[in-house]
Amino acid sequence: MNKHAYMIMAHHRPDLLQLLINSLDDERNDIIVHIDKKSNMKPEQFETQYAKIFFINQMSVNWAGYTQIQCEYELMKHAAAIGHHAYYHFLTGANYPLWNQNYIYDFFEKNKGYEFIGFDNAIDYSIRVKYYIPFSEHGKLRGVSGHLIEGVREFAKLVQKLLHVNRIKNQNLIIKKGCAYFSITEGMLLEILKQEKKVKDMYMHTICCDEVFVQTIAYNSEFRNKIYNFENEYDGCLRELAWPSNVSGIHPGWNFSQKDLEYLLNSKRLFAMKFEASDSIDVIQAIKQKRNIQ
Repeated sequence: MNKHAYMIMAHHRPDLLQLLINSLDDERNDIIVHIDKKSNMKPEQFETQYAKIFFINQMSVNWAGYTQIQCEYELMKHAAAIGHHAYYHFLTGANYPLWNQNYIYDFFEKNKGYEFIGFDNAIDYSIRVKYYIPFSEHGKLRGVSGHLIEGVREFAKLVQKLLHVNRIKNQNLIIKKGCAYFSITEGMLLEILKQEKKVKDMYMHTICCDEVFVQTIAYNSEFRNKIYNFENEYDGCLRELAWPSNVSGIHPGWNFSQKDLEYLLNSKRLFAMKFEASDSIDVIQAIKQKRNIQ
């Protein structure tokens, strides 16, 4: 059986996480979940009927920090240790599939061997890796302290630029960036795991490089030739995100709401995020009914 592994990083909204788990509750799936150490959610709150579910050791994950990459590595290592899988999908607890499991399995069987990783080719993103960024584990910058930290970071980058600091000058790499969420083969996953030490050396004390490390590994390896769609970031990773470039208008918190239901039901992509608006549960229930999702 060509099983799939779903690796989920969650930190709040247990109602959304259980809906996501229910949608993946299929005997062909293994579900691996990380619940942030700062969260009040507990593993015993969540259950499956058919899929095996695993909860990995909790750590404190900070937005945009290296801890996001570190947590992804822990999820990937656990998924690989369980056994062989045809595909490994990385999601957050605020994701939901747009199709049922039979459709998803059929899609990946028809497109077997491709890597579903999104690439944003708009600009050169090497700036994210060149310099050491102070307070990289601070999380989202808010209020007076946020402005102060942003100022310190900009000053640190200016000093490093004047001193010709370049963390990647000896790396024969083309830096790439894209959507942080992906669906990859076992071969691609093992390549990422093989480069764990190199990734730590490159991305410790950076920000937002959870959107860089997988793309950079894939692009600079033999797997570059197996990228499903290099030109369109979200077709490439099969994800719908509520960015203005994807849907009309500004979405508070970048969440899908009832007005997006028709758009989501017409999408050929497989997963969507986020669903944290006041009426997002209604959207999920409508998708669930229309697509015959558990």
